[in-house]
Amino acid sequence: MPSDVDRQKTLEKPLRGMRRDALDEMLAQLERGGSLNPKAACLAVGYSERGLGAQVTQLMDDPRVQRELTGARAIAVESAGIGAGWVLDQLRTMWDVDLADLFDENGNLLPIHELPLDAQKLVDSFEVKVTSVEREEYTDDDGYVLADETTVTSVAKVKLASRLKVLTQIGNHGDVDAFTSRDDQEAKKSLAELMRALARAAGDSAIDVTPPSKGT
Repeated sequence: MPSDVDRQKTLEKPLRGMRRDALDEMLAQLERGGSLNPKAACLAVGYSERGLGAQVTQLMDDPRVQRELTGARAIAVESAGIGAGWVLDQLRTMWDVDLADLFDENGNLLPIHELPLDAQKLVDSFEVKVTSVEREEYTDDDGYVLADETTVTSVAKVKLASRLKVLTQIGNHGDVDAFTSRDDQEAKKSLAELMRALARAAGDSAIDVTPPSKGT
């Protein structure tokens, strides 16, 4: 492992050649809003696939590369308006959602497009099923009988995010730091045990919204 002195000497030297080209390609990836892909960047600027893993490792270990990528990521996050405060606000919004807002007066889950925006954030995933296929026949100008078919779908199952996991993430957030003391660590341990117990008891956390069959 290089010493701090060696690291500083490396930082003072300009990055040249294919490493510079690969870094520029990675910076372009971030500017385009994509995820960082060092292997793709190296291949794009002419690195050979043979021994590529070792080359990528050396590239990413270079302190000059790390410095520029860290700066680029910070700029991207700032430009997007996403930071620690934003994350905390999103978690707090999810925690504050009134679950009653997800259902109508008869206790049926509202269609997703009718859910309040904050409640939509609790939807982790959903399953769609085909309920019917509507067929409409018509005759064209030449007398041929044609048909249009329309597939009707509905949401059959909705899986909600775990509120307890949201609460734990809030507690772990750097601006909250709710689990630093010994007492708080014990609370976190108890919370984790409670989450496991609830998960075992509840099984799948999905809400089945399939209409009951007739006669049941």
